[in-house]
Amino acid sequence: MTPQRPFYIIVLLKTRSKIQKGVMAVRLSTFAPSKTLHYPNQCGPLPGLTLFHGCFSLAHEIRILQGLRLRVSTLFANIKAAFDNVNASTLWVRLLSKHTPSDILVWVSSFLSERSCSLVFQASPNLPTAVSVGTRPGLPTTSEHFLFYVAPRHPAIPRGISPSYVYHFSITVASTSLRGNICLLQRLFKNISENGETTRSLVLPP
Repeated sequence: MTPQRPFYIIVLLKTRSKIQKGVMAVRLSTFAPSKTLHYPNQCGPLPGLTLFHGCFSLAHEIRILQGLRLRVSTLFANIKAAFDNVNASTLWVRLLSKHTPSDILVWVSSFLSERSCSLVFQASPNLPTAVSVGTRPGLPTTSEHFLFYVAPRHPAIPRGISPSYVYHFSITVASTSLRGNICLLQRLFKNISENGETTRSLVLPP
């Protein structure tokens, strides 16, 4: 019996399109900090903010809380199918609320609308199918689009920290008891999950 070969999806882009998206990625990364489009505790793939910075900030915050004789607990999670569930309309409204320049708004709207996808393999009909959500992974602008989209969905923690690395994040809380931490983490996670369901961005433990 002949073993089956795995299927790989290949996205073909024109060279001119790649250059254009690279230029727009630079514009977005330059524009975003002045409009607070990124989550404050976001690290990577932002310039100068790597995974090391996120880990160092988390360890530093834990030491401070433990120095106050508090119990500290951390929940690690990730966003399921992160790039595939970016809602173009929600992203556009967020950019509009931050007074994004009109040319960037038009480009993002054009980039995320009127798209189609064709799966090409042996005996397939090769018919295009409309794509209404998601941003294509592997492109220079993909991470920026997702970071803008997900920034408002991070939890507000009165005592603790929630560093994020693209679609991975952690929630660290502190109280006088581990049981209190568990209850707080469960409540925060439930709120994030419900918020994610309403925006087609489900959050699940890894």
